[in-house]
Amino acid sequence: MLQYTNTYMQLYFIYQDVAGETPLHDAITEKNDATTKMLLTNPYINVWLQNNNNFNVMHKACIEQFSL
Repeated sequence: MLQYTNTYMQLYFIYQDVAGETPLHDAITEKNDATTKMLLTNPYINVWLQNNNNFNVMHKACIEQFSL
């Protein structure tokens, strides 16, 4: 799902790949603290976007046992 926005920054933070994963999903999967913190402080990030398994980033963090 790719939503139209008028700036590159907004577009990047709502991008989902073919598996429905967002950059934040990927950062959590990789347990990358710095990237996760950077993404969570961005006002354009949408933590409610779900991947193809219907998991949002909070679900993903629990599955991966990820904590900051």
